[in-house]
Amino acid sequence: MIRYLFTRFLHAIFVLWGAFTLSFVLLQVMPGDAVLVKFQDPELGLSPQQIADMRATYGADESAITQYAHVLGRTLHGNLGYSIETGLPVGQMLHAAYPTTLRLAIVSFTGALALAAICCALAILLSGNPVGRYLAAAIGAIPGITSGIPVFWLEIVAIQLVSFHWKLIPVVGLSGWSAVLLPGLALAIPISAPLAQVFMAAAHRWKHCPLSMCYAHAVFPPSGFFTPISSPTPCPRH
Repeated sequence: MIRYLFTRFLHAIFVLWGAFTLSFVLLQVMPGDAVLVKFQDPELGLSPQQIADMRATYGADESAITQYAHVLGRTLHGNLGYSIETGLPVGQMLHAAYPTTLRLAIVSFTGALALAAICCALAILLSGNPVGRYLAAAIGAIPGITSGIPVFWLEIVAIQLVSFHWKLIPVVGLSGWSAVLLPGLALAIPISAPLAQVFMAAAHRWKHCPLSMCYAHAVFPPSGFFTPISSPTPCPRH
């Protein structure tokens, strides 16, 4: 177990380093100079010497390898530098944004779990009769369909229904948890798709496990989703 966790930790470190390096390389190969684009604006009224000082501050005149080493070293020490757009420390901007981001993640993931559990439960309960099996198959296809719907379109539909049609949540003047309900709902739908597929696959495997029959019959009738099998087969491992 410790070896597995250590291996996964090394994989996570490698993925983070790869994403960091790829982002740096893409910024280097892109045409143009972000510092010049930002500070050569005549409306700012900066002199050439001031622009040169800003380039020196951001290390824009150094070689790519030197910039990479400096940026990587500062990142490892928790110093993410300053934003060219706002001039504020990036760490300060992240600290100001993380409470809302955390609330959005909690709402979207909780909603995704609820939607996935509802889809799985309906598919199990409706598969006990011939007519319900068609409905269960249709419900089982919902996760695959919703996973391909753009999130921005879901957000527009959520605003139209929840805010304008049902008038449950206003669009403006929100704060705290109420401000992330609509975006969380829009994110929960595509997130619930793979979760529902996992839940349904697990239920299907459990259905064919002989050990599960004694537990299934206590809840589901023999003609339901968990139908006894004539010859016990080993539980699938994968």
